[in-house]
Amino acid sequence: MDITAPQGFWERYKQELFDLKLSQRLWRSDSLWTAITRDAAKNIIEKQELETTEDVSPNDAEPRMLVAQTEYFRVDVIGYERIEDCDWRLRIAFEHENGLGRWKQELCKLTHVVADLRVLVAYHDFGDEKLEPVEEILKKSILKMEKYSNRMTRVPDSRWLFIFGPRRKTSRPDPFRAFTLDGTKVVELPEKSSPLIPAGWPE
Repeated sequence: MDITAPQGFWERYKQELFDLKLSQRLWRSDSLWTAITRDAAKNIIEKQELETTEDVSPNDAEPRMLVAQTEYFRVDVIGYERIEDCDWRLRIAFEHENGLGRWKQELCKLTHVVADLRVLVAYHDFGDEKLEPVEEILKKSILKMEKYSNRMTRVPDSRWLFIFGPRRKTSRPDPFRAFTLDGTKVVELPEKSSPLIPAGWPE
């Protein structure tokens, strides 16, 4: 039974709950019942009853496995337009990552968020000549995301902003740089005001 199909997940979810010793006391407690329902969903995912999706590389020797994780899609900052109760439009999703290499995880997360503008702020060691230029690293990451499931472009009319600052432990006068996408092409935004250069800030 495919748990990525509505009927498949529903039947497995009921079975997970039936397998527990349920009680009215648990049912009536918000905190206890929430924990039970999350555990049930986590158990379903970890049992891996799913059909292979199109998002699989033909080079994969083993089928990909689902990973269950709770409360994963927390976004650092969102800007939304409230239309009415239980109806809003997510205009901006903003993620910031301090680690030099970990921003790719935040990029992956943002590909699953439906917002008019998705913003990722990260850092790069511009002075390390052994590293590829940041635009090349960004380009490769985007092409990888796009290769099997069009993750970067599957949300119509959604735009991207990538901001890379210099590594924190440097005195080089490197400015922050900003990029966007034209289709899947990485385009650097022009400086229309004073550049942002941390090395010129007071101690």
